[in-house]
Parts: sequence; structure tokens; C-alpha cells
Amino acid sequence: MIAALSSKFLVFLLFRTLVAVGTAGTWTSLSILVGDLAGRRHRAGALVCSRLAHGLGLLLLGLVSLAVRGWGHLAAATSVPFVAFLVYWRCPAISSFLISVHSVIRCTLRLRTSLTHMGSRGGSDSAAVLYFRAARAQAARRRRVVVVLIVGLLTGAVSLTQVYLAASIAGNSYLHLLLMSCAELSACVAPLTLLERAGCGLVVFCGCLSGGAACLAHLAFAGRPCLSLCLLAVAKASVGSSLAVLPAWLLEGAPCTRHHHLTHLAQVAELVAFPVVPLIFPADRPEATLAVLSALLAVSCALSVLACDTRRVRGLWCLWRRDGPWGAWSWDKSRTTN
Repeated sequence: MIAALSSKFLVFLLFRTLVAVGTAGTWTSLSILVGDLAGRRHRAGALVCSRLAHGLGLLLLGLVSLAVRGWGHLAAATSVPFVAFLVYWRCPAISSFLISVHSVIRCTLRLRTSLTHMGSRGGSDSAAVLYFRAARAQAARRRRVVVVLIVGLLTGAVSLTQVYLAASIAGNSYLHLLLMSCAELSACVAPLTLLERAGCGLVVFCGCLSGGAACLAHLAFAGRPCLSLCLLAVAKASVGSSLAVLPAWLLEGAPCTRHHHLTHLAQVAELVAFPVVPLIFPADRPEATLAVLSALLAVSCALSVLACDTRRVRGLWCLWRRDGPWGAWSWDKSRTTN
């Protein structure tokens, strides 16, 4: 009996560890996708790393699922990397389309500015140009807010619909897990879009806040299963999206040369948490796992802030400063500097 229990525990430990490796590969690929969208220079290296991460995760998950006959877990675990892989291949076309649209708009605005400059008189020339630039910046800011709100509302509605359908057909484990995975992926689309308009610091900060708020709401509505499950999925997706952005933030956050060990320590703690945290807490207490992951995310953020060069950014103010080290992640700055 002891041998049977130990063998079952070893199989369970191996399965959870390899699922965690596949999940970490998924988040690594998503962070590489984030870096590619933001205009990183090493696009070929990002493509190779994403292929290796997806291939390794799918291979390990396939072997373990064949060993334990868990086809439902295989489908649920591989749906997110597969859809993320499709999104990665479609995103270069989307980014080139956005660049072309941005170029056309910029040429049109330059033509209009030149016409305004030529049609005005003497001292009113600079005033007209300056007024137009201020109006253009205001309009761009309004468009940015509208785009972020629309994308956030749409992805949130899609995620909640998918999770509600998954809760209503909870008897079918295959569809249940598949829809939950799709809901988590849909909830990660909003941070990716927000990253084009803002920066890594804002995404990590908002993900941490929304994950904590959704976790508290999940505890408050524990008596209603469907709503509680929806809130728990939103909390997991918020924390997961922040964890997806965190490696890219740590790599591109201008760390000081003397504090590289803090950055590596934060990355190692994040990767170790995937197989260790779910084994410590029981399955009927998912909020404990979420709380530990949120705390780990906060510690990683603190380590990354300490690892930043204090001569360029000043402590925690770098989360709100637009000229912080992750200011280069915004769409316009990354495209104009390369």
C-alpha cells in the first residue's frame, strides 16, 4: 500500500511539475510576444525562443498525458499555447498594418500642418503650429483612453461569458477545462493591448490590483457558484497576465550592473512558484494559491524596483513616471527609436 501511494504521489508530482513547465513556457512565449509587439530588436531570437518554449511545453504535456491517460488535461493545457502560437504568427501582420496606418496618419497631419503654416501670417505661424500640436496630442490621448476602455470591456465580457458557459456545463470536464483556458487567454488580450499604449509597469500594477479585488469579490460571493467561479477566473487571469509581463519588464527595465542578482532571483522565484505553490495548498482552497502568487508578484516587483539604477529612476515613483525605464515600451517611442 505504501508503494502504491508513493507511486501515485510521484506520478501526481511529475504531472503537476510538467504542467507547470508547460505553463511557464506559455507565459515565457507570451512575454516574448509582448516584447516583439513593443519593438524589440532581436526578433529572430524571440521567434526561436517562442518555438522552443511551445515545443518543449507541448512535448512534455503530451508525454505525461499519455502516461496518466488524462486527455482532458492535455486539451486544456495545450489550448492556451496553441492559440497563443496562432496569435504570435498573426501579430506581425497586425503590427505592420498598424505601422502603415500610423505612417499614413502622420503624413496627413504633416501636410495639414504645412498648409496651416503656409496660409498663416508672420507671428501667427508658430502659434498655429503649436496649437495644432497640442490639439493633436489631446486627440491622441482621447483615442488612447477610448481604445483601452473598449478592448478591456470586450475582452472582459468575452472572458466572463466563456467562464459562465464553463460553469454551466461543469459535468463535461473536457469542455469545462477548454473554456476556462480560453477565458484566461481572452483576459490576457487586454494587458497586451494596454502594453502598446502604456508600459510594463502600468500593466503589472493594474493586474495586481484587479487580481486582488477579484479575489476578494470571489470570497464575498462564495455562496453563488457561477459568479464565484467567474470572479476566480478573472483574478487568475489578472495575476497571470501580470506574471506574463513581469519577465519582459525585468529584462528591459534597465537594471543596474551591480544588482543583476536581484533580477535573476525574482525570475527564479517566479518560475519555482508554478510547481511548488499548487502542491502546498489543497485543491479546495484556490484563493490561497492566488494570494501566494499575488504576494510573490509583489515581491518580484519590489526586487525589480531595487534592481533599477537609482540614478535614472527614483524608487517607487518609477511606476507612475512616464520617462521611466519602461517608457520605451510604448508603441510610439519604440517605433521612433528603432
